[in-house]
Order: sequence, then structure tokens, then C-alpha cells
Amino acid sequence: MKGSRTFVFNELDQSTRDYLTAIGKSKGEGFVGIYSIGINYWWLYLIPGLIFLIGIPVVNLVDTFAEPKAQAMLQTSLFLVAGWFLLLAIRHGGFFSKSSGFPSFVFIDGRYYWSFSHYSVRVVNIEKVKSFEYHFNKKSNFHDFKLECDHGVVDISLSNKVPASQLYSFLFYKSAETVGYDKFDGPFPLDETFKTVSQEFVPEPVKEGNEKLRWLGVACFTLTMVVAYFVFLQVDISFRDDQIWQSINSINSDEKVYWLRIYLRDHRNTRHRDEAFKELGEMYKHAFGQVAQSTFIVDKDDKYNADFISNSIPPIDPKSNQLAKLIPMAKLISVPDPTLAQGLQSVVLPRMLELQEPLLRLSVVPKVASIDDGGFIRVITDAFARAVVDEFGREYFMLSSSMDGKGHINILYHFTGVKDDLKIVFEVSYQLNPESEPTIKTNFAVRIPDREIHHVERAAKRLAVFTMGDRSGEWTINK
Repeated sequence: MKGSRTFVFNELDQSTRDYLTAIGKSKGEGFVGIYSIGINYWWLYLIPGLIFLIGIPVVNLVDTFAEPKAQAMLQTSLFLVAGWFLLLAIRHGGFFSKSSGFPSFVFIDGRYYWSFSHYSVRVVNIEKVKSFEYHFNKKSNFHDFKLECDHGVVDISLSNKVPASQLYSFLFYKSAETVGYDKFDGPFPLDETFKTVSQEFVPEPVKEGNEKLRWLGVACFTLTMVVAYFVFLQVDISFRDDQIWQSINSINSDEKVYWLRIYLRDHRNTRHRDEAFKELGEMYKHAFGQVAQSTFIVDKDDKYNADFISNSIPPIDPKSNQLAKLIPMAKLISVPDPTLAQGLQSVVLPRMLELQEPLLRLSVVPKVASIDDGGFIRVITDAFARAVVDEFGREYFMLSSSMDGKGHINILYHFTGVKDDLKIVFEVSYQLNPESEPTIKTNFAVRIPDREIHHVERAAKRLAVFTMGDRSGEWTINK
């Protein structure tokens, strides 16, 4: 063999393996050459391997809500690097090797420099040494040799002084054969037993391993990485799912509705989906339950009644049922209106759990066209939509006249009557979608002094109060 080459030990021919195994077991005794125990720092590979391995679960802790695919790719990379270091530690330590019964070693015979490390063997042809340099490293206590051979430079480090002295004598005589030396001036006394080192019985290393086995190893490695990625991906999705759900459960406000929607919007979240649907539905039912608690309010739009109550009733909550008993002449209104409230629930409760965004379509249309329709449509839409948001909050649902939604609220308005008896009539219908039949349809009339914008806006707010109740207290009188 010419030059330098590294072999997989199990792929060498049988005679070379027997030769190296015999040298390792006997520690060079009975063989012509120089033997030295190899330098083996396998634990230097083990430590970074463990560090990278520990880093795999840390990826989840650093950013709980990160994209699982990105986390899985990073964890697979860490797994790859950790596996590479751990395999190096196993190879250098000789674990699970057929030659684990003896340590790694260096052996120099008359033909080759053998660096045996259990799983691999580096072989360098040193039959023709042109020159060499020797240096003792005081920091590491190693004897370092640099050889110039036909094929290039070879570095050899030995930790023991005795084999270093023998190698020095061997290289001196080897180089003398090639270039010649007139005198000797070296750090070690020459040992003439190494003046001629027999090459008899030294095998010629030949690779006899099956190439298919190596490709099989590459295929297994690739398959392992693919499987690792998908395993990490599933673990990351589950871990992220649990952490998000835990964070949502720590919220004790209506904002929880928004985050429940965010959780359900991501189809990767599967572990707590049934619980999320159930809890979201309960929060909507609770919100409508609070609407139903607004049992009675004072009719503030009836000016005579409002003045009468303000001047005649002692301090008492106008919502109290006792008010009607104490002052029979006071006019109290039951809100919300059952038909209006049930209509809103009919399009909210069946569809809100299906929505990525809690959006309802609000359509306001005049029954009879007039030049003032643009202003009326705007104030009715704004007043009703704002009242819905104020009463429930944006987390539960929002109204929009420009974007389509799963539920539709249609308000058809017109004016009726004459001065002193003018009314605006709202014909309200609820649909699950534009093509479906209305779930509920009802009329609601409000007396107004005239067709001024602010009176129409007040009427629209009144419609909202009768639909959703009055938790704000704006429509009650408190002395």
C-alpha cells in the first residue's frame, strides 16, 4: 500500500485484522516494531454530545408557542450533532467493539505506521522517510514527530518516553538510508536494534468489506433522522397544545373567549378541543344569562314618567321589583324583549362556535327610500353595533355591515304617524345565512319627536337595549 489511508477495522482483510488484534492483546510483545498505547480522550466527545442532547427539550422551554415544525427541525439538528459526538465517543472508547478487550495503540513496523482505534485504523506507508523533526511538548508531555515521506507529511505523537526513544532511532536510521547522515546529535541515544527492522510477516492491508453494508448504514441513518423529525414534531405539537391550554385556563376575564377562539382556530391543537368547545359555549350562555338579569328599567323616553319618578320617588333602585308596589303610577319596562333577545341568541349560539372570528353581518335598509336614508342608515348601524360591543365586548362577537358573517341581523326601518305621534318602526329578522329563512322576525316601534338624526340614533340605542338589556345602567334613574 502506498501513501496514507484510513480503514474501517471490520472491513479489513482477515490477515490484517488478526495481525492488529495479536499486537493489541500482547501489547506489541513478540512483534518486531515499536508499540505505544494510543492517546484516547473519548470523554471529550461524550461531554458535548450530552450537552447537545440536553438541549433538545430546552428548545420547548425557550419558546413555548413557537412553530412546532421549526422546533422539530432544530431538535433534529441537535439530535444529529449529539448523535455524531456520542458515536465518536463510542468509537474512540471502543464500546461495543469486537476489539474492546484491549486499548487503542500505535505500532510502527518496518513498513507501516498503524494507528489503531477500535473501529478504525489509520495506515501510513513509512518505507521511505526523507526527513523527520522531533519536538517535546512540555505543556502536554507528548513527544511529537513530523515525518516527511514520499506522499507527504505525517504527524505522530507518543505519550511514553521509551517508545519515543525507539521511534527516534528507527526514523534516524530510516532517513539515513534515504538521504544519509554524517553525524548524530539527538535527544535520545541511538538503539541499533532498530537499524534494520524486518518487514517479514507484515501484512498488506486490503479492504474486503461489503460496500452494500455501508450504504445500508447510510440508509438507516437517513431513516433515523426522518423518524426523529416526525417524533419531535408530534411531541412539540402536544407540548405546545398543553402549554397554550394551561395559559388559557389562567385567564379569568372575558378575554378568555378570544383565546379560546385562537386555540380552536389552530387545527394542530387537538388534545383539549372538546373542552375548549364546551367552555366557549358555557361562556356565551353565561353572557346571555347576564342579559336576562336586566329585568326592569325605567322608560326614560317617556318624559312625563321620567320627571314623575325623579320628583316623586324616594332613593330606591329603579330596577327593584318593589318600585312598582311602592309607586303604582311609575312605568317600568321589562327588558330584554323576549322575542328580540331570542332572535339574537338564535344566530349567535348555533354559529359562534364555528367562527374563526366572532363576526355577525348587520344589514340596515329603509323600507321606503328617501333623501335622508344615508344618514339614518349610518347612525342606526353605528348605534346598534356600538351597543352590542359595549354590552358583550368584542371577544364575544362583532357586527359589521361591510363584511359577511355566519349570522345575519336584518333591520328594515320606516317612519309612521304624524307630529306628536311620530314613530320609527324597526322590522328585525335574524338569519343563519342569507339564503335561509329567518329564525325569528319581529317589529319594534319607538316614539320620536321628529326625524332628527339624534332622535333616530336614540331610537336605535333603545332597540339595542331591548335586544340585549342594560347592564351599563344608562337607561335607569339613580338618585
